[in-house]
Amino acid sequence: MPVRNGAQWIQSAIESVLRQDYANFEILLVDDGSTDDSILIAQDLAGSKLRVVTAQGQGLARALAIGVRAADTEMVFRLDADDKASSQRLSKQVSFLNNNPDYVLVGSNVKIIGDRGTFLGRSRFPLTDQGIRLRMNIGNPFAHSAVAFRRRAVLDAGNYWSPDAKPFPEDYHLWCRLASRGLMANLSERLVDYHANESGLALANKEIMRSHTSDISWDWFSSQGFLKSKNPNLKEAWHACFGSNLSISRQEALVVTRALIQARTSIPQKFNDHGLRFTHFMIPVTRMWR
Repeated sequence: MPVRNGAQWIQSAIESVLRQDYANFEILLVDDGSTDDSILIAQDLAGSKLRVVTAQGQGLARALAIGVRAADTEMVFRLDADDKASSQRLSKQVSFLNNNPDYVLVGSNVKIIGDRGTFLGRSRFPLTDQGIRLRMNIGNPFAHSAVAFRRRAVLDAGNYWSPDAKPFPEDYHLWCRLASRGLMANLSERLVDYHANESGLALANKEIMRSHTSDISWDWFSSQGFLKSKNPNLKEAWHACFGSNLSISRQEALVVTRALIQARTSIPQKFNDHGLRFTHFMIPVTRMWR
């Protein structure tokens, strides 16, 4: 759990972990330069269950990398300081990883909660490894705060990484590298209350995050070998559709939509797997009218 000045939320996050029906865990709190009472609140609540390591304000990705290196467990479970875990979250994900040794990561669906605690919606992430790999063409198929992974596999894949301390989709970047280390899944249950923080890094830096996501998704897509013939305009059109450009041509949108449809038909999906449904094909087209 990385935190920087999370005193407003951290009590609920820590209490949700302490209510787990699985008892054999440690809370590893990565203090990324907090100047409020976040750490004191966590220490008062968790006592001997808590260990604090310091990241000294190096940014989220580097704080996460420090946390993974500092952990001394086979499995690592992510939770942000403004989210809450259901009481069965650890036991369900521990059971899945124990029973499926070929899997290196498992996430879950989440409830989406607003700043005032209001219910905003539910996620519908792809459930199978095949569906997850297909969805990675258009973006992140996991709620970061709901994933559990094998620590050694993440270290072997290069751990969390970012080019600097600025906002970066470090989780999506890691999953694309981790995919070569084993299988991935999402549990259908909603095991985390995910806080859609209006002042969070992703929303506050939407344009730069979209640009980075464009680069990551293109690298992933182009490595999968879906297209039998290379379209020299596809890369430029891809970045126009998924990157920071808000104005794209109809031709660019159609080039990317055609590529996504070809990818979708290359990997048959069950309807309830939510891998890449028809609405996802239309993302490049609908961006023309944003």
